[in-house]
Amino acid sequence: MKKLLASGFPILLLIFFLGASLVGYGGLAWYVERDRPEQLAICFLLVFSGYAYWWFNRSLLSWRTILITAVLFRVLFVFDDSCRLSDDVFRFIWDAEQVAMGQNPYEFKPTEWAENHPYTQFDQLSPLYQSLNSEEYYSVYPPTCQLTWGNSVWISNMLGYENNIGARIIVLKSIYIIIEIITMLLLVKILLKRGQAAQLAGIYALNPLVIIEFSGNLHPEALMILFLVVAAVLALSQRFLLSAIPFGFAVATKFLPILFIPFLIKKYGWKQTVLFSLIGLGVAALLFIPFVSNHLLGNITESLGLYFHTFEFNASTYFIVRNIVYSLTGFNYITYIGPALMGLSALIIAILWWRQKSTTQSFLWVYVVYILLATTVHPWYLAITLVLAIFTTRRWPMVASCAVMLSYFLYTFGKETWWLIGVEYFLIISTMIFDYWYSKKHIENMQ
Repeated sequence: MKKLLASGFPILLLIFFLGASLVGYGGLAWYVERDRPEQLAICFLLVFSGYAYWWFNRSLLSWRTILITAVLFRVLFVFDDSCRLSDDVFRFIWDAEQVAMGQNPYEFKPTEWAENHPYTQFDQLSPLYQSLNSEEYYSVYPPTCQLTWGNSVWISNMLGYENNIGARIIVLKSIYIIIEIITMLLLVKILLKRGQAAQLAGIYALNPLVIIEFSGNLHPEALMILFLVVAAVLALSQRFLLSAIPFGFAVATKFLPILFIPFLIKKYGWKQTVLFSLIGLGVAALLFIPFVSNHLLGNITESLGLYFHTFEFNASTYFIVRNIVYSLTGFNYITYIGPALMGLSALIIAILWWRQKSTTQSFLWVYVVYILLATTVHPWYLAITLVLAIFTTRRWPMVASCAVMLSYFLYTFGKETWWLIGVEYFLIISTMIFDYWYSKKHIENMQ
């Protein structure tokens, strides 16, 4: 190994890592469409091979080099005025336009608004409306998302790109890259404060799922993760109650962080945790004030209910239960199975709370339970597990982030493909079990 290092092996490593990844990300950013499985597979193979190659040689790159490289990969997506692997961005822009014009995005479904506003950028013949995949649903995105997206419209208009969808996407991508840079720098700060190797930030910073779904497809989990990381920085600085403010912003981006609150009790005590909850949830509630209306709660509840009663995609436990019930009855009982699995999640999370040992490990297990019992699992849902993996000994989220990308090929087939879903979850669960066994064995050998 010393001879390799002396002969310039780190440079060869960097060239290979950069070359394979740049080609892969370039293809995903500028060329490959979701319905082209062969090209998609090649690009995924390139970027995840580069990621794996970095991980097994991570000590050869400094954390500064890692962050510079991570930013470079993200910049590739900025000047492409599309999100090739997801059409969710058009709903983000629709909501942003509503906010920018002073309209409450939770008040009307796109179909309702379009019918009442013909001959505008919102009518049913407009490119924006034609690109929507959720025109029949009320917006489900909380206020932090709406305010961020609304500001992107203001910036675009200020630059002279009014009603230009491509310009809206580029501005949003620019905002997201800034968000990601701040997140990565804060992750390094936490690692250094904890006495860990700063290179571990690459688990998140260089991960292809994170780069593709946030800088490429603009999913709002990037915002949620930023606020959670800010909260972690404040908590580590002995400002626990102050950390409730960014935590509230995280909840107002995605409601899922609420699941973590009970697991703070054993670390901070009941009194501090109750105060933290009141501040955090209070901040989240305040952020909803600009959007308060007579229909706000009902419309959001209706849209959220779709995740338990209607939507089903790339699930694990749910598909097994659903198919067993269907074979016995001939009906799809998602209306009952979804809420039942949600109740089972609550029970398992309560058991995890009772047996809690490590706060961060518990956060990770809570999210595992949520994912395995959900009716809908998109790749970007797993991004938070990569952040948690940085601060634990668990490394299965890195493999899971690769395996979950197999769900993109379900769009190609246009239907549930059981062997593909089976391979995906086999890789995730088997890696999870191996990771747990290996970690336990390693601890025993040290004793």
